[in-house]
Amino acid sequence: MDRLYRFRVSGEARSDIWSAIDEGNGSSVYLLRLGREGKSREQQGIVEALAEKSGREYFTDHGEIYVVCDTAQEAAMLQEQGREPLPPPIDAPKPFPLLAVSGIAAFLILAAIILVAANPTISPAERSAWETASQSNTISSYETYIGSYPKGYFRQKADAGISNRRSLIESAWETAQSVGTVAAMQEFLDKYAAEGLHESEARQRLATLKDEAERRRKEREAEDQKREAERQERELAEQRERERAAELDAEAHSSYLKAIGTPRKANYEEFLQRYGNSNYADDVRRRLARCHIESNPQYFTSRQPLQTNNSGYAMVPSSACQLAANFAAVALRNSCQGALENGRVLNTQVRPEWFGGYTCYASAAADCIITTSSMKETEVCP
Repeated sequence: MDRLYRFRVSGEARSDIWSAIDEGNGSSVYLLRLGREGKSREQQGIVEALAEKSGREYFTDHGEIYVVCDTAQEAAMLQEQGREPLPPPIDAPKPFPLLAVSGIAAFLILAAIILVAANPTISPAERSAWETASQSNTISSYETYIGSYPKGYFRQKADAGISNRRSLIESAWETAQSVGTVAAMQEFLDKYAAEGLHESEARQRLATLKDEAERRRKEREAEDQKREAERQERELAEQRERERAAELDAEAHSSYLKAIGTPRKANYEEFLQRYGNSNYADDVRRRLARCHIESNPQYFTSRQPLQTNNSGYAMVPSSACQLAANFAAVALRNSCQGALENGRVLNTQVRPEWFGGYTCYASAAADCIITTSSMKETEVCP
């Protein structure tokens, strides 16, 4: 049966002996190549019967016979004790019958050696120590086994276990150094600190990484605080600007209402000079553009008091006084360039005449209302 694929060969220990990993259970083994299998079914049957009886596994692959050994010493012992001329390859010329007999003898001797070497005496204490070491799978556990059994049956496996653990730890250490983070270094210590390899270096590196991480954290914290202070300062400045803008807008609104309440060109120009960037500036500019001068007539009225004295003659005193009042009215009207108002007789005096009749002397007064006009230019703004 071809089963070589089950083993991962890692190197050649010596001629015809290879160290390998059993992919089936992960254990370290050594493969001893005996040579090509012979044509004789008798030879093949003898080897298979002895291997089954001794408990030692063997198999063939591509015509080659392999025996699976636990240690290199075991494989070397089997190789040295059973070294005899091997059967010729299948495609080789048929040997002389004596050589065939010698081949059968070699097979019988080798099978006997395998049967004897495959059953070494292992004490229960050593087997228990090995099981503990292999289950712990640490350098210290393998070293403990070797310290107790320096020539023990599983010495080669213990050495291989130590080598494998060292390789694994070295690889993990290189990875941790390459990653170079606190988490990677802490993970290495968590897994392999008990092994002792690179422990002090890892702890020193971890302390350095933590210090660097703390320094970077403080730098980031300081930077964050600086950015936060700058942000708050900007927000405060913006708040002040909004408040000032609100104050200016309130002032501009008040001035705007005042300006349009007294629409004058000068008022509009003063507003634009102070609040030219306000929300009301455009409306004021439109109003200012529509300001113009209008010419309108203006009327003036003056009151001038007038007084006159007149007389009238008649045969009757009342008639004479009436006539004197009429003459006074005519005189007042003639002396006024405007309209008369509030005409009145101040007093009268009657005197009889010697030739008969009466003369009445009357004093009259009135207000003369004079109206004049002129053209006045007026500024008109909406």
